[in-house]
Amino acid sequence: MLQLSNLELADAVAEALETNPLLREAPAADVPPPAADLARPLDRPTATGVMRLGHGGAVPMARGLWQGRSWRHSSAGGAVSDGPDLTNTIPDHPTLREHASAQAAMMFPDPAEQTIAARLIGELDGWGWCTADIPAIADELGVAADRVMAVLSGLRRMEPAGLFASTLAECLSLQLEDRGEMTAVLGRLIDNLSLLGDGNLPALAAACGVDVTEIDGLLGRLRHLNPHPGAGFAEETVETRVPDMLLRPSPGGGWTLELNPETLPRAMVDRAYATELRAGRLTSDERTFVREQVQAASWLVRAMEQRATTLLTVAAEALRRQEHWLTDPAIPRRPLTMGDLGAALDMHVSTISRAVSGKHVAAPGGLIALRDCFVGGLATAAGGMSAGEIQQALATLVDGEAAPLSDAALARALADAGMPVARRTVAKYRNELGIPSSAGRQKSKSGSLSKD
Repeated sequence: MLQLSNLELADAVAEALETNPLLREAPAADVPPPAADLARPLDRPTATGVMRLGHGGAVPMARGLWQGRSWRHSSAGGAVSDGPDLTNTIPDHPTLREHASAQAAMMFPDPAEQTIAARLIGELDGWGWCTADIPAIADELGVAADRVMAVLSGLRRMEPAGLFASTLAECLSLQLEDRGEMTAVLGRLIDNLSLLGDGNLPALAAACGVDVTEIDGLLGRLRHLNPHPGAGFAEETVETRVPDMLLRPSPGGGWTLELNPETLPRAMVDRAYATELRAGRLTSDERTFVREQVQAASWLVRAMEQRATTLLTVAAEALRRQEHWLTDPAIPRRPLTMGDLGAALDMHVSTISRAVSGKHVAAPGGLIALRDCFVGGLATAAGGMSAGEIQQALATLVDGEAAPLSDAALARALADAGMPVARRTVAKYRNELGIPSSAGRQKSKSGSLSKD
């Protein structure tokens, strides 16, 4: 439930209202939305300032657009299930991400690996390729890059073969390996496909170690493969981004965060009706049915309360740590990973990931994706520096250089300034900033001087 947006939760509750006679829609009046104060750290394990609604009271509900999920409960009046019925979550024609998520749920029993898998699934493009920035995702989740790569390797074993490849060569190789048809010659052919694009068949044959007359037969082996294994799935639904939470300045300073009352569902256990039913003449089976429905309704109400508390706790703390960014988006965000926040809140990183997944906050400056509060950074003697701050320093160095510096020289200059970064990181940030290489900058400078 924590992973659902308000609209998804609303439709889940709407479905429960239709099937459970002991659950009813609560009046919207006199039920203020749960809220949290960002002006001070939140107490643990529940948030100070979050309205606790109580099991006998009303929990906020409104109808939205969510399909195919329901909550199970025991048929003998026992414990209520603690989650959605996964048998109802897979549509007849799943999207690529739904297909991948269903397989990943069976492949990764560990919650931390499930979180990493969900993050990587979110990076799939329409072809089924995944060109994710592994170090950036590792920083975001607060885990080792090797662990992210291990999960990615596992995802590459799912069907159809070729999913989660990052290049054409990798996509074709995964499919050949899945079929048991990979050979050393085909491996060399795939690694040198650029020569085919150049029309240089003799060079391609030489690279493969075969006669040029054999190339056409080898290429025929590749023509049966699918370079776009994710293209055959149902189209992703384009969703309108509706805020799950509202952020507004507090009269006394600071910020107040509240769940969006326009999209938050409201439901309550109809205890009066339950009492009325029990007072009548019921068979043993009917009494069992009433007891089960009360238990199911009570579980749903408690789960909604817990979701509200957890979501506000996570969101408030994440936003509070990036408060300077809320005031001025031009200021780089501070380094913050889900692992950091989980440690501060005594929550598992998978809980943090579910809480921020797909959630948006309406702020005075516009709509904020809660996931954007998390950014990898660099540990320094001063405490920490975000990628944005390092990029700013890099841009300043380039602007002030007398002669174009190589990436290695820029890395040394940043290290001298207390920002030790690798040369490849400098190259990555330089490309993200649209700064040409040293050779490109030299050429541009030379051209400018010749015009003068």
